[in-house]
Amino acid sequence: MNIYTKSLFALTITALFISGCEVLNFDLEKNTEVVSATDHVFMQSEFTTLTNTFDLMAQSVNSLNPGEDIEGVLGICSVTKVEVSLSGTIMNMDFGTGCKCVDGKFRSGMIKATFDKDWNTDGVTMTLTPENYKVTSTEDVTYEADFTATIMRTDIQSDKPVYDIKVEDASYVSENGTITWKSERQVVWVEGAGDLDPANEVYEITEQSEGVASNEVPFTVKIDTPLRLEASCEYITAGTITMTPEGRKDRVMDYGDGTCDNLVKVSIGSFGAEIKL
Repeated sequence: MNIYTKSLFALTITALFISGCEVLNFDLEKNTEVVSATDHVFMQSEFTTLTNTFDLMAQSVNSLNPGEDIEGVLGICSVTKVEVSLSGTIMNMDFGTGCKCVDGKFRSGMIKATFDKDWNTDGVTMTLTPENYKVTSTEDVTYEADFTATIMRTDIQSDKPVYDIKVEDASYVSENGTITWKSERQVVWVEGAGDLDPANEVYEITEQSEGVASNEVPFTVKIDTPLRLEASCEYITAGTITMTPEGRKDRVMDYGDGTCDNLVKVSIGSFGAEIKL
């Protein structure tokens, strides 16, 4: 399947326009703070790309049988290699000294995936860990990353396969500060599973996450209505998220009514905002 059409989130905040009137007890300085929102969306985008890419790779290498190196999946410099030993199956995606990837980010180093059984077995778990891994955002901020991420596949043979994705102890360190993040997400493949037509694929995503932004503001995030991602669109087309930075008003993010566009409406109290993805 096409890695370009199946990446679930290629999200980076590029602009935020705040308008409206100040209301009673509304702390303007605190409540126009957007670093926490930016950092969360970056982390959400990062792990969506990584977990989805490794899923696609695992499904495309003949049930993880060792073979020739597979080059250029996520970036022109990336080389993926499968190794099978007495200790289990390992898939390494090596970015070497680095290159620009299909989601616009620059990556270097390596990410290792280990499997507890064949990837086409119901209940299989994949665990991702980095080795000297760095990623540079589309805003030219370079992060040195450490994390553990697991993906469990269930209901593989049904018309709605399920992916349970858990990220623990994620720490992304840059010159701007450190982002810490953890997340539990469920992705349900609601349309197009098994029909061999990538254009028909639709996913619904629910998630709860929390972290501390690079400006040291803690935050929590909850998906209120499932995010909808269609293979025919590079952006999320519907769904709502509530983000709560500590000591600040909720940021409610509305991804729209199903139209394929790069706009997200944000509400902060009586203030309105629009984010371009």
